[in-house]
Amino acid sequence: MLNEVDDALSKRVHAVARVQRYLKNSFIAFGSLLVGGFGAFSAASSWPPSAIQVAILFGALLTFVGGLVGIFSEQDPTELIDIARREAHKAEAEAALSASRRAKLKIFHSTVNELKSLYLVYNTCRGTLETALTHDTTDEIKLIENCLQGSRHDLRVALSLEMSDYWTLCVYRAEKDVNEDITLRCVAHLRSVDCNIENARTWAVGVGIAGITYAKNSEVREPDVFAPKAGSSYMPNDSTSRPSDDDKYRSMFGVPIRVGSDTTSWGVIVATSSNSTHFGNDKFEGLPPEEAVRTLAGVAAMAVAICRSNNLQTSTIEEIKSHGS
Repeated sequence: MLNEVDDALSKRVHAVARVQRYLKNSFIAFGSLLVGGFGAFSAASSWPPSAIQVAILFGALLTFVGGLVGIFSEQDPTELIDIARREAHKAEAEAALSASRRAKLKIFHSTVNELKSLYLVYNTCRGTLETALTHDTTDEIKLIENCLQGSRHDLRVALSLEMSDYWTLCVYRAEKDVNEDITLRCVAHLRSVDCNIENARTWAVGVGIAGITYAKNSEVREPDVFAPKAGSSYMPNDSTSRPSDDDKYRSMFGVPIRVGSDTTSWGVIVATSSNSTHFGNDKFEGLPPEEAVRTLAGVAAMAVAICRSNNLQTSTIEEIKSHGS
């Protein structure tokens, strides 16, 4: 709509400028023609004409020719102003386009860095898991912790986290108590602010992002826990809430850790950020931070599977030895 108005304004300006140019130069041309005709008429009454009369006729002719040239070649200053205005608009449009391209290029470079970091995370974890295979590692918790710690720096980049962000990345294992009730306990974690893992909260099934993810046995993401539609499902209860929770936990993403053909999850991995819409942002440009969390869920599942396999192999060997003795 703005371009249409701009085009209409330019057409109007050019039309007015043309009329003004034609009128002005027409007056010059035909005025000079009138003067020349009068001079020629005067010269006819006295022949030969005097030098002054010849000069008048010659000047009138030059003025007439100049008027005609002006009609067909002169450009009105109004048109020049309009041209300058349109060129300024073009320059603004080019500047906006350039800024847009720079923004997209920045996103591209950021995405490349995140992809590279995610590859390094996977590569580091793969090496840790291969070592566990050759060394018959059976401690699944220690193995998961080694994977997290070994890729700590690259994980932060792959998760698109800034140094100023408060964030957590926690692995919860489902554990049964004497009453067969399941509790999700944090067994490995990374945080922007380190703390003792013994101080990490436990979650009942269906409570908090960890409990809801385990209950659904599928991914759960909440862009903003304070959004009206989120309700209070992701909030800790009065007995587990802490004064700083509102500032630290705004956006959350949970992924179940499924091992092999197990019908229930071994546990869940949960990522949180103090920035709203960090997770679950459908308009996110670049590599979504959820991909790093999914990768870690897969790494944790492989770690558990390796330790189970090593445990089984160790048990089998011991059983064979016991029968042999």
